Amino acid sequence: MEDGECIATEAPKAPVTKERKIGTDLEKYIAKPYVARALQAPDVGNPDGTKEHPDNGMTVLQQHVAFFDQNNDGVVYPWETFK
Repeated sequence: MEDGECIATEAPKAPVTKERKIGTDLEKYIAKPYVARALQAPDVGNPDGTKEHPDNGMTVLQQHVAFFDQNNDGVVYPWETFK
């Protein structure tokens, strides 16, 4: 942690966290960026998430997994990710 920081934003064993700095001005773009969203994955360009994709009542992680689970059996096989 840098002097004056109250929250660590970099993990020494995950170099990507040092390369991709967290935005410190997110409140300009996203309402309450510190609040976890169940159904949205907001970013600066899409502060309300991607409205054109229905969430079907699934969390963002569930939506991501469902996209790759092509036969809907609850298991993502490597060959399903390359179809």
